[in-house]
Amino acid sequence: MSSQGYLHWLTAAVLLSFCLDWLAVGLNWHRTKLITKPLAMTMVIVWTLAASGWQLSWMVGVLLLAQFLGLLGDIFLLLPNSFFMHGMMAFLLGHVFYDVLVLLIFARSGLHSLTAGRVVGGVLLGGGVWASAMVLFYLVFKPLSHPGAITKKFWTAIQVYGWILSSTGGFAVFLVAVLGGASRMFYLLPVGTFLFWVSDSLLAYNKFLNPIRRGQLWVRISYHLAQLCLAAGFLSVTLSF
Repeated sequence: MSSQGYLHWLTAAVLLSFCLDWLAVGLNWHRTKLITKPLAMTMVIVWTLAASGWQLSWMVGVLLLAQFLGLLGDIFLLLPNSFFMHGMMAFLLGHVFYDVLVLLIFARSGLHSLTAGRVVGGVLLGGGVWASAMVLFYLVFKPLSHPGAITKKFWTAIQVYGWILSSTGGFAVFLVAVLGGASRMFYLLPVGTFLFWVSDSLLAYNKFLNPIRRGQLWVRISYHLAQLCLAAGFLSVTLSF
């Protein structure tokens, strides 16, 4: 079997693991979720290794580290609520490494070949995405800042997470705008960051403000697709170096 055919089958296995977890969440199979939730992210990590040809570079290593932190966050969120902050910090660090990976790609892309206009345009687009996400964040989650809603420490942590999550979206749009059509898969980067923003926003809104019908299911669907899109988007350009 060719490596491309092998990867197609592995992609199908990843999607199957997603569907199993969505089914477990949708049908409230509590014990099954303890297996399917970490399994889904583990399959994304295996897919990343296979898609990279099982060859580790610095950039692939950073991507895998971000994904591992996502897996760690998934595990923390399966534990009692006292571990919620641990999960949030794991995801926050994961986004930091995604941001680092964007900067590494930008630095390796041959800065001498970039035009000032493209860089300025990328900064404006990325900055606009970041600013828009932050405005929306404070509009939606402002009630959490009211006395008695949550502790000041927790509200501060949520704000920091919102800033970092929004910066990942801004960086992704900046990178795509600057590098252009490196490949069609490259455009999955901003798609992945948008889905991640949707997932985390739904999670926080569902948990701290108002329960959403099938909220947990929509969180999982958008989260899993986000991680796969980010993996494919990043690999499409990192493997070209």
